[in-house]
Amino acid sequence: MAIATYTDVSDFITGQGITLRTGAGTAFVQARLNAAEAYFLRQTSRSYGANVTETRKFDGSGTERIPIDPCLSVTAIRSMSLGTTVYTYVATDYALYPANRSPKVELRRVAQAGSSIRDYLAAYATPDHIYTWPAGEQNIEVDGTWGDNAAIPGDVKEAVVILATLYVLAGNALPSVSGTVTAALRSYSTGVYKAEFANDAKEVMSIVTNWGQTVQDTLNAHKLMRIY
Repeated sequence: MAIATYTDVSDFITGQGITLRTGAGTAFVQARLNAAEAYFLRQTSRSYGANVTETRKFDGSGTERIPIDPCLSVTAIRSMSLGTTVYTYVATDYALYPANRSPKVELRRVAQAGSSIRDYLAAYATPDHIYTWPAGEQNIEVDGTWGDNAAIPGDVKEAVVILATLYVLAGNALPSVSGTVTAALRSYSTGVYKAEFANDAKEVMSIVTNWGQTVQDTLNAHKLMRIY
């Protein structure tokens, strides 16, 4: 599922009162939208609109915590050794964090209900029951649905639409202001290659600058931070 559509970008451009030059057809705009989505996902390390259900492997930490890929749900967790299942964890063996929002980005081992950690550790000596994930490389298998959200956040969609619009305006479909490029100029000098824009063109430049800041702020807010 895409973050935004051609219609979203087209409606945004039209709503801003921008008229594109001839040549900015559907394929041109769609290509810029695809590039904007790829850039946003790469910069944030997210996967909005591309949730997938599969088994993934993670390194056992030897502690009670393991960082995982953004996850919406988990159906099974196994510790592995040379391709063989050593232990299949039950739901009371672990917890997903953060507790009150998605996506989840961490697995934590937990003691059984009613047992203190000290008593729990003292009661068992086998690795399957210790209050940590067994250390190893790709020895923890997790079955789950991976992705960032069942629904795409509104500010993410808006940022991608704005970024796609900026890509369109930076291409060969530059907009006209007040109908023609000449109308946008107050004065110009070819000798020094200098142009002074009229007030309405200055306003457009200010709006474009603000759009860029909006995209950057949204990128920063949604960037996935991990500590390994």
